[in-house]
Amino acid sequence: MQITTRFLFLMACMLPYLSATQEMQSPHVEHIMPKISLLTPGLGGEFALGRTVTLLAEAGISGTFLFDITDEKTSSYVLVAPFAFTEFRHFYSLQKRERKGRNWRGNTGAFVGGNLIYQFEALYEKSKGDMIVDKPYQPTFAIGPVWGFQFTDIRKSNLYLSVSIGPGLAIPKTGSADFTLVGHFNLGFVFGDYGKEK
Repeated sequence: MQITTRFLFLMACMLPYLSATQEMQSPHVEHIMPKISLLTPGLGGEFALGRTVTLLAEAGISGTFLFDITDEKTSSYVLVAPFAFTEFRHFYSLQKRERKGRNWRGNTGAFVGGNLIYQFEALYEKSKGDMIVDKPYQPTFAIGPVWGFQFTDIRKSNLYLSVSIGPGLAIPKTGSADFTLVGHFNLGFVFGDYGKEK
């Protein structure tokens, strides 16, 4: 019993050292990456949870615009709604990219993870003409596993491109759940200097 207690005490004392050693290993994800998104306007950040694991959190505004012209009639549908989005990411290709001499800074690489998004009540919704919308908009929660890739231009512009996709489940405020595609496609800028080893 005393040996087990001493061993556990020794391990507890070594945890800070082991954690610091792991963080210094290369390659690794960035500790904090503030982001501004352009395609779906929003603000967010990507936060390190481990050497190859991050959590992306973002809030912004999404929009839908449908337009149709038939027999000299014009129909349209416009929707603007806020959203909150999180994505858990495990970057599995960082070491491979480093071995090949490719950029891995700025969390550049392929990842697997999980995606969670909530679409809030619409800020603006208007239908004009004979436009038919199959399913009227309502607040929806969606979740699912994803595969994706992120590229950050650390040398010039700090521009980033992030793509993820996977099967998911959409759960509307009212009605039944439905299978859907979940994911994230965005282009924007990161803030910080990620071009040098730290």
